[in-house]
Amino acid sequence: MIPKKDKDKKDGEGKKQELPFQSVVYVTDRVSTMIDLLDSPEVKVLLRVIGTLNRSATNNDIALSFMVNCGIFPKLIKLLQLEDIYTTRFTLSMIEKVVTRPEMISRIRLADLFVVANSVKEKYLKLRDDIIRTLSTVILLYLAKSNTRITEHIYSLEVISKIMEILKDDKDLNLAANNLQLLFYMLDANRAEKEVIHCEDFSIQLLMCLLDSGQEMLRYWSVHILHKIAMWKISETLIILGREKMMQAMMKLILDAENLNYSEICFEAIYISLSEVENAEIFVKTLEFVRFLEWVKTSPKVLIGPSSMILKSLSDHENLLQVLFDFSAEVSAVSLFRHLNESVILNVCDVIINMMRHKYCMESMASTHLMKILVEIAHDDRAFATIPYGEKAMLVLHRFFQYHVNTAKYVYESGSMGMLMDIFEKAKSKMTKEGYLRMIQIVQHIVKSKYSHAMMDIGTIQLIITLYSEATFEETMIMTIMESFLENNEFREIFLERNGLDVMMEKIRKRKSIESSTQVLLALKKLLTYSKVGRAFVDGGYISQLRYFKENLKFNTPIVEEIIEMIYDFCLTLKFFYKKRLDENDRIRDQFILIPDAICAMPLSAFNVKANKLSDRFPIYTVLLRELVTLEQESKAKSIMDVSQQKQRLFAGSFARGTGTNEDQPSRFRNLIDHPAGASKNSDEAVSVVMQSDWCAEDTTLAKVITNIYEEIHQIHPCSYEKIPSRVSLIAFNVNNFLSNWYMSHIHPRHAFEFHIRKLIRKSGSNFIPIGRLKLGNQCERALMFKVICDQTKVPTTLCKEGDSYFNEISLFGNNKSSSNGPMIQKRFIVDLMENIGTLIPQDSQEAELYLRRNRTHFC
Repeated sequence: MIPKKDKDKKDGEGKKQELPFQSVVYVTDRVSTMIDLLDSPEVKVLLRVIGTLNRSATNNDIALSFMVNCGIFPKLIKLLQLEDIYTTRFTLSMIEKVVTRPEMISRIRLADLFVVANSVKEKYLKLRDDIIRTLSTVILLYLAKSNTRITEHIYSLEVISKIMEILKDDKDLNLAANNLQLLFYMLDANRAEKEVIHCEDFSIQLLMCLLDSGQEMLRYWSVHILHKIAMWKISETLIILGREKMMQAMMKLILDAENLNYSEICFEAIYISLSEVENAEIFVKTLEFVRFLEWVKTSPKVLIGPSSMILKSLSDHENLLQVLFDFSAEVSAVSLFRHLNESVILNVCDVIINMMRHKYCMESMASTHLMKILVEIAHDDRAFATIPYGEKAMLVLHRFFQYHVNTAKYVYESGSMGMLMDIFEKAKSKMTKEGYLRMIQIVQHIVKSKYSHAMMDIGTIQLIITLYSEATFEETMIMTIMESFLENNEFREIFLERNGLDVMMEKIRKRKSIESSTQVLLALKKLLTYSKVGRAFVDGGYISQLRYFKENLKFNTPIVEEIIEMIYDFCLTLKFFYKKRLDENDRIRDQFILIPDAICAMPLSAFNVKANKLSDRFPIYTVLLRELVTLEQESKAKSIMDVSQQKQRLFAGSFARGTGTNEDQPSRFRNLIDHPAGASKNSDEAVSVVMQSDWCAEDTTLAKVITNIYEEIHQIHPCSYEKIPSRVSLIAFNVNNFLSNWYMSHIHPRHAFEFHIRKLIRKSGSNFIPIGRLKLGNQCERALMFKVICDQTKVPTTLCKEGDSYFNEISLFGNNKSSSNGPMIQKRFIVDLMENIGTLIPQDSQEAELYLRRNRTHFC
């Protein structure tokens, strides 16, 4: 007989040998047999079998996998239909083991999963057993995670209500966490966005309580659920979140250094909620907002981007700008530039642009530091790549230039002018059209400020000229910059050296209509008010191009006429060459060149005046009176000054070279000083005049003649209109005496004149002959000298050319012959310089016609 103790020990050893399933065959045979027994109608059998299977599958994935392969899942589905609570518990436990393992659930048919979802959902909603509720929650959670279609199938408002009920009443932390997680996945259903917020049992307030509960699991899922609800971006929902203080609660989590894991989704939820004005108005009045503004200035690097999003969302609401200014939000925004990346730059630039709508915010932000940062951002080579944050920085800078008067000063003081011009140089190729136009406007603002000198270098000027030559849509703006620069004397010199006038004339040449050329012509007209530009225009031969445009391209417009007249005022040589007439107001003061008939008769395109190539038959008469000016008329009450005083005034006048006149100021009636004016080359090399050193010296002989005549006039014929005929006669006799001084009376006048001219040309080595050196002269030489002397002695006269005839006209006013008391009328007379010296011949008379006809072949 075996003792009881030993018997129990033996039975125990027998059990230990039976339970471990040492044989795989034995195990598989036993599991498959037990799965077959799941079809038994006996509840007790089912309980023992399902219990055994549960114990076998616990922590044994091999056994669980074998059970799934043996078809246990369909049998478990059938067991869910039984009403026995213990069977339901074991069945749910077995299903929970399967669905919580991804590799297992993937082997289950989707149809079976839908059936399980329906059955478990029913148990979840109806049964109040804690074990069943816990197991069904886990099963539904993993089914929802596994497939979105199953999520849609599980979702219903009843499930939402049940979750909220469990969260409200149950104190089991794990159960609450699983239900929160289930709610998170339920919100992915398509219908949830429209239905959940209207569910009576759904409570944002409850979620807020769970967020503040202090339990990490509950806080984690509460934050994610609130974030998902905010991501729906439904106005009504966002307003509810705002009223329930969701933004304040999430901001507390952000400001708590221990909860950085939540920061990203908290920032995103707050950012979306702040899109509603009501929420934004609530948030800016909270302590959390004030703490946030201070926290931003030293926030971690990873949170600078989300912080900039919050400030951007708040600044989008114009009615909050005053509150933002009161709390110095603009200072916090600018501080975010301490870390530069694409998202931060874009957001902070938007914040600055928004806050610039508030005057005092803009004043607070404008500084040397900010301007330097903006320019450095745009100067970065990466600034115009995939994300064009460089253009965004330039947009901010452009706004400052538009609305803040000291922006140019701040940019200058920051030492950023050089970088700004580098950006301008690259702008056309790297920026969008809008960005390029804004960059041009920035440069426009700078050149109009007193800091334009910081940009004034050869590279900048060449860049502007190049941009203008290539300009299309931006031509007007580039022209404005160029006009502003041209107000500076140094720029004008470089502009002329870099062939700026060539570019402008090329622009005009390419135009097909006067309408498209008007702006360029207006700019050219403005530039020509400066004497240096006018001289360069004359010396460059552009007058012939303008005349070509007018005559051949039908540019018949007052602007072209005005420009041509301005050039004529700069150069009387050109005016006489083209118009064949110098009026009373066209006074020859310093330089003038008269090209004789033989050369003027040539075609314009073949006319090339160069002294070393011309025949001695073609003299070119010059007038050079640099130090000679017309004496001012003294007051009638003042006695006439003595001759010595008059001489002193004569040679110290205000028109002396280098004194009395600023060359750079607009001067409509001032002639050129440094260069002889002449018709110059067009596309066919029309006209060019080469100044020779021989005639650059003053014509002292002519100056003495003029001085003597001036003295004689003012002593014998005091200045008065009635004495003009007498003064004309006196001047005519002096001209005749001066140009009839020939000692070889036996030589024919024509041969004597030609001999005299050849002698002067050989002596000077140039075809340029100052008229003061002439001893003989026919109608051309006499008319020119008469005009020069009259201009210096204040006798109004003209110099005219008709065909081969040169002559002078004067105008006198008198009464009509029929009525001595009638109105004064103007009468014009031709001055006889060849036959009856000093005689005035009525212009339209037969005598005048005969005089001009004889004048063509007459020699003195």
